[in-house]
Amino acid sequence: MKTMALMLALLAQPALAVEVGGEQFPDSWSAGEQALVLNGAGVREYGWLRIDVYAAALYLPARMSDAEAVLASPGPKVLSLKLLHGAAAKDTVEAWAPYFAGNCQAPCTLPKAQIEAFNALVPLTQKGDVETYAFEGDAVTISHDGKVLGRVAGGGFARLLLSTWIGAMPTTPELKSALLGSSK
Repeated sequence: MKTMALMLALLAQPALAVEVGGEQFPDSWSAGEQALVLNGAGVREYGWLRIDVYAAALYLPARMSDAEAVLASPGPKVLSLKLLHGAAAKDTVEAWAPYFAGNCQAPCTLPKAQIEAFNALVPLTQKGDVETYAFEGDAVTISHDGKVLGRVAGGGFARLLLSTWIGAMPTTPELKSALLGSSK
């Protein structure tokens, strides 16, 4: 029931507050009965051509600039992505693999069952699509264009997934800084 309430709350978005990569994000987000604030937003660029892949915004119960503190916090977190470039599901799964491995440093053990469950949820994406990752404890609920795709829980997967954006080996250091509310 708690998960359903969280998902319903994710669909209602307040007034827009920040624009990155031509995409607008609200200054707050409701996760169930918990109000979250915009912590930071930025654009994920890929390759030496610096192709804009998506704009992202991170929402937390309170602003935090320390990645480890964000990852360790048990409260709800939401990462919203607005796709600026489409990709095949297979390509997205392949792109994620090194970030899962790079952010799972000893004593971490890759949660293979959870990664497989997550990979099975990864959809074909097109420019303009919206993906939402709602983190609650050791679980993450993934939505695509307002439709819940599924939930992956256990094995430290939620922390590992969020680490791919703000952990030791983020997709880009610039996006990590932006999501943590600072710039480099």
